[in-house]
Order: sequence, then C-alpha cells, then structure tokens
Amino acid sequence: MNAPELNIAMPLSAASTMVPISRAGPVACIRCLIVTADAIHADALRHTASEEGWSVETCATTADAMRVAFRLELHLAVVDLQSVSGDDRRTEFEQLASDLARNHVPLLVINGDPHDPLGEFAARQLGVWVYLAGLGEDSGLESLFREARGVTEKLLRDKAEKSARKPAKQQRVL
Repeated sequence: MNAPELNIAMPLSAASTMVPISRAGPVACIRCLIVTADAIHADALRHTASEEGWSVETCATTADAMRVAFRLELHLAVVDLQSVSGDDRRTEFEQLASDLARNHVPLLVINGDPHDPLGEFAARQLGVWVYLAGLGEDSGLESLFREARGVTEKLLRDKAEKSARKPAKQQRVL
C-alpha cells in the first residue's frame, strides 16, 4: 500500500517565495503574485495560495509588484483594491491590475471594495478572471486557488503540446 502524498511548502529564501514540495519532490512551479496593502489580507491570501500548491510572491506596493512581474513568469495575480479603498494608491493599484491583465498574467483576480457597486463592472473591463466583492469570513479562497491551479495546469499542458507539435526550423544548407 502506498503512503499518502505529503504536500508542504518550503521557503526558498527570507523573501515570501514558497516552493511546493511533495514526497515525489518539487511540484511544477506555478507562480502567484499577491498585491495588497493590508497585512491581514496578505497573510490570508499567501497562506491559502501556498496550501493549494502555489509559489507565492507578495508585494505591498505597485513598484515591487512590477519588478516581480518583469522578473518572473507569473500564472496568477491577485490585486487587492479593497486594501487601498479610499486611498491615494487606488489608482496605482487599478493601473497595475490593467497592466498585469494585458501583459503579464493569464489569470487575474481582483478583490474589490464591497461598498462599490460599480467595482465589478470596472474589473470586468480590465478582463479579470474572478472578481471578489471583498474578503470576508467565507470568501471561498481555497476553491478559488484550487480552480486557478487546475486552469493554469491545463494552460501549461496546452502550451507544451503546441510547442511539441511545432516543427523544428530547417536550416538552409548553402
């Protein structure tokens, strides 16, 4: 009888990056960027994403988030607009979300302000994958990160199959 698989996350460094590990060794590295100015939200999102097998980068500023986006291949980004509700940084976070959606991640999640009736409409214009109307006790983060992992794994498989089918470039002999 086989032993059950053990999933844990091991820190790579003093930074927030976590690499999922199982008894079989490192799991395929799928990366999630979490951008929030709220430490409680950051902890909840980071913990849940790590539990669901994501390698997590957490940033409190848009500048740090853009550095991460240019440095790493990201598969999911969570931008917490609720954390900057009524703050001067909200416009920066919205612009970051727009840039991430256009240029850096296939899946974007926006956590909006639950008191903003137009928040979801604005987020959908950015092309978000999921819009959360505020983080609460039962916001379904486990299923969100689990579903995102499944979608990401499928996208990666499709990408690998597509590149395997692509014929190698023939070199001309002169």
